Amino acid sequence: QITVAFGASFVDPADGLHGAHLLGFVLQQETGGVVTEQAINDPTQSQYTFTGLTGGVTYSYKVVAVSEIGRGGTFSPAVSAVASSGPGAPGTPTITANSNTELTYAWTAPTDDGGAPVTSYNVYAAGTDSWPATPTPSATGVATTQYTLTCGALAGEYVYFKVADRK
Repeated sequence: QITVAFGASFVDPADGLHGAHLLGFVLQQETGGVVTEQAINDPTQSQYTFTGLTGGVTYSYKVVAVSEIGRGGTFSPAVSAVASSGPGAPGTPTITANSNTELTYAWTAPTDDGGAPVTSYNVYAAGTDSWPATPTPSATGVATTQYTLTCGALAGEYVYFKVADRK
């Protein structure tokens, strides 16, 4: 995803609004010669996040103001950004402490954060290494690279773990 910041400062003084009220903006996104537009119909909105982008691809953005009489005549100068390909995988979890009732495991943060800090992790624990296509996390939003599982029904059995980072 890429977030584009804009605001009334993007109104070209030479082009201006000719005394009309600012109604919003039009954002243009260009990549590979394909241009798409996003209408922003709130003059107080100051940013928009483009999602569904392809990681590693360069996207260019322009902004133009929209008033009661239409679009401003010129777009802002283009700015370019490369979409993040997402973070790499966290390190393999290892057991750091265990007892009959608890199991603590830790992992390392991804070496590639994909351009934005990893803020938390989802952790998964199961009594089998046969994971469903969409497993349910045992814990979400874990802010450190360590988690302690209270074993409960898994006590005395093999326990398998997975860790996924979140942004």
